Amino acid sequence: MVTRAKWIPNCVNTLSLSRREDWKQPLCIDEKWIKIRNRWCYVFTAVGATVGDLLAVELFFHKDKQAMRTFLYQLKAFGFRPESITTDLLMGYESVVKKVFPDCLFMQCVLHAGRDAKRIVRTTLPAEEDEEWKKRLTKRIGTLFKSKNIKQAKKRYFKIMRLRDQAPDAVSGVFDMLEKYYPKLRLSLLRKDIPSTTNPVERAIGEFEERYQLTKGFTSFFYAQFFIKAYQIYYRLRKISFGRFQGKSRLELKGNPAGKLSFADFLTPTFC
Repeated sequence: MVTRAKWIPNCVNTLSLSRREDWKQPLCIDEKWIKIRNRWCYVFTAVGATVGDLLAVELFFHKDKQAMRTFLYQLKAFGFRPESITTDLLMGYESVVKKVFPDCLFMQCVLHAGRDAKRIVRTTLPAEEDEEWKKRLTKRIGTLFKSKNIKQAKKRYFKIMRLRDQAPDAVSGVFDMLEKYYPKLRLSLLRKDIPSTTNPVERAIGEFEERYQLTKGFTSFFYAQFFIKAYQIYYRLRKISFGRFQGKSRLELKGNPAGKLSFADFLTPTFC
């Protein structure tokens, strides 16, 4: 009889991708915190942007550059050579991606950037006398991040940056942030083949969160690892319940016969 510890890697190997183009597809990466013996740990997750396939998931004690570097090197060891990687605004990813995948384009989530810029305005201008500036800046930020093309984005960017010298000193940080992020916004408009948001991976993390809440934490690092590996298998095999791919698993969409296994819907890892 195969023990649980041996069963995990065997199943993961069985479900390896078989098509060469899958190894080059754009990746979306995000992190989720979980509790192990009253200590917060972090689940790093990589989802392929093509059909939202959960390609890699790993557990770390910290959410720092070392964890980022280790996770990306694991992806590289698996055989992934992504054309692009999209993350949230967590500091450190850009330099790490450049080191591990020199030819990979790095993108940060447009939705995260827009929300973060608005948050800076709201938190730095709490007084009532600044309400006019707050409304003015948040409106222009929202308009900028809804740009449909380069010409539109350029016009809106310079329009908001002209307010830099007039705006209260408290919001100088938001202009610095916009100046730093603008090249990424341009890239997202130029390259429609690159995911401009982390939505694909956030959907996987959202479903993970639903199942994690049933556990209320883990008693050991091993059980947490087993849970996330079982979840990866479940996510790739279960039937999609919405949209044009309804009724098919993510592996079926890749033409993998393993996606037709009938026990997929019963492989719900909530027992740890």
